[in-house]
Amino acid sequence: MTLMASKARSVQRQPVTEEAAGDGAKLAPTQTDFQRDSGEGRGAVFEGNKIMTDWKAGIEEALKDFVAVASLARAPVGPEDHQVEYLEAPHTPPRHLPAGKIAVYGFWHDGEWLKIGMAGPKSNARYTSHHYNPNSAGSTLAASLVADPRMSGWPGFNPSAPGGWIKSATNRVNILLDSRHGMLLAALLESYLHVRLKPRYEK
Repeated sequence: MTLMASKARSVQRQPVTEEAAGDGAKLAPTQTDFQRDSGEGRGAVFEGNKIMTDWKAGIEEALKDFVAVASLARAPVGPEDHQVEYLEAPHTPPRHLPAGKIAVYGFWHDGEWLKIGMAGPKSNARYTSHHYNPNSAGSTLAASLVADPRMSGWPGFNPSAPGGWIKSATNRVNILLDSRHGMLLAALLESYLHVRLKPRYEK
């Protein structure tokens, strides 16, 4: 099940680049699973001493390894239990959390993960809108950006309306897990990604 059926498409075994799609073409959000190799992307993210030239590849590699982490925790998962949706900047926030799903999601910009969070079946607003509004709830990406002195004077960033910058400048990943696995597994995945990807606003 996809969140944006009108925009999402299934990932093919051969990755498609924007160059192959034609000059000026914009690729639609893509879905894959934990065992997939990612397609082409933009930017660079550092994982240890290794430069990940694709923000999607950083997620793909992390999720492949998480299968082993979950197994060690005696909570085995398979590719049929997970979907991953990549929304490239500028992106449209998801309208709802699909029924029967738990989500772990993240925001990426300019070679760096900014925030990684999770939302359960009763946390639809957390998943769809909270992180774009600094006054919506505690510990949101928008509030963290407004409080960050590094964002002062950043091109295109308006502290009075940080949600606009988040939508226009960040890439978003949505990792959807089958809810039968429960929130403990989602919390394990979220914590694992915090340690692995080291988002700026998760300390």
